[in-house]
Formats: sequence, C-alpha cells, structure tokens
Amino acid sequence: FLCMGAAPSSPVAAERCCAAESGRAPRHPSFAAFGHLHAAAHLPTDFGLLSRVCALAGIPAALVTEAGIRQMLRTVKMLRLCDYSGGDIRVSLAHSVLYMRITLRICGSEMDAQEASNTLILLVFIAHSYTQDETCPLRVWHHHLFKGYCTVRNLDSALVKLLQFQRWVLRVPQHDLDHTLQLLKDTEFVLPGGPRISGLPGPDACLSVSRMSARSPLTPRED
Repeated sequence: FLCMGAAPSSPVAAERCCAAESGRAPRHPSFAAFGHLHAAAHLPTDFGLLSRVCALAGIPAALVTEAGIRQMLRTVKMLRLCDYSGGDIRVSLAHSVLYMRITLRICGSEMDAQEASNTLILLVFIAHSYTQDETCPLRVWHHHLFKGYCTVRNLDSALVKLLQFQRWVLRVPQHDLDHTLQLLKDTEFVLPGGPRISGLPGPDACLSVSRMSARSPLTPRED
C-alpha cells in the first residue's frame, strides 16, 4: 500500500506555494484534463473542491488520474450520503491535505497513481475519525471504497503506517489549518437534496463511534 522513499519536487507543489503566498485557491492540472468527470460529482462543487485538495497537498500531476479522481469523488459522495455537513467534510479534507504533504515527503517517490489516491482517501478517513464526534467506521470505508483493492487487514496495516508517518500526532498547527480552510472556503457546500445513489451507504450504514474512542490509541507528542 505504501513504500518508503523521497518525494520528487513537482509543478503542483510549486503552484501550491505560489498560491499560498497570493492567497488564491489553486487548481490541480489533472482535474482540468479530466473535466468531464465534473458530471460524476454528487454536488457540482465537489469536483472543484477536490481539485483544490490535490493541489494544496502537492500531489504530482502524474499521480492524479481519471480513476483516482472518480474514487475521490466517490469518497466525498459517501460522506455526504452519510449526512455529514459540508463544513465537517471540509475540515476533514483540510486535515488530510496537511497529512498528505508529510506522507509525500516520506514516500511519494515510491507511489504509483492508485497508491496516491488511495493514500489520500485513507488520510481523509484518519482526519474524519479525528475531527468528528460520530464517525463512519473503517469497515464501511473498506466495503465501499477499498474492497476491490486490498483486504481489511492490509488497510489496517496501511493505517498504522500512515499514523507513524504523522508521528502519531493528528493535531495540526492552527495557522496551517486556518489557511488551508480559507483556500477551500470558496467552494460552496450544500447538503445533498437529490436521490440516493445506488450502491453507496446511507446514514444507517454509518454506525456512531465516538471520536475519543477512535483516538484512544494515539498519544499526543509533548511539545
């Protein structure tokens, strides 16, 4: 699922830095290349939102493919159909951006496109579990997003490795979080009002698990 190595520099990372300095929200070039996938988004704003997420995380263009974008859109769609608010989803995505930057520095050069998209999605799960009081459990994510890619045991192992990359600390600097949220903010979040999509879970599938329970194995690092 994940390999060790050094992440290469990329035009996307450079664009992210320029965008951070100018205060504008960047767009990922791969999303422009696969603009037809806009129709696959559960909400029209989701496509642009994920373009910003990938750009801010600094994911190289070669690692963002049509299949990966579809999987990311499906992830956001699942969370919306589980009745998480747009604001809650945005907070989870903002955390995952900061986690993904660390992950790319450690093993980005060894990732292929499928690994990159699945890693980002698993980081969204970690962020979701950390920030939400009631969470959609990992087995639901595996069933709807990872079932054809790996076993639950492999997913658990990848989860532990990603937590190790974060040094078991999921708290992020407040100014980094605020800045990332600001850059994601110009995407409007609207609660889904359309029909439920076949094959994705509804709210009943997302059993409540307290955030404290999800965070219990994690011991914050002493600053």
